[in-house]
Amino acid sequence: MDGELGSKNRCGPDPVDSAVAADVTRREYLDCAHHADVVLYTIHGGGHQWFGGQALPEWSVGPDRRSIDATGQMWAFFRERRLRSEALERPCGRSGT
Repeated sequence: MDGELGSKNRCGPDPVDSAVAADVTRREYLDCAHHADVVLYTIHGGGHQWFGGQALPEWSVGPDRRSIDATGQMWAFFRERRLRSEALERPCGRSGT
């Protein structure tokens, strides 16, 4: 599935993987069309939680991991990027071509 993220945003073919923690991998797709960066975090052995938030019952959503703060990571992603004016001028989901 994560390969689709890179191809839908017309990113370069070789994503860069890095270890964020012992159980967290960060995959970044580079050279994407319209500067539409794609970053995917995989929490190995984690359930369907909002990591770093209030833990939900493991029986319901799987195990919680405290090695990453999803809110902090999301905020850092958007803080480092600005919405370009050409993105504001075209309808959502359209390449403009």
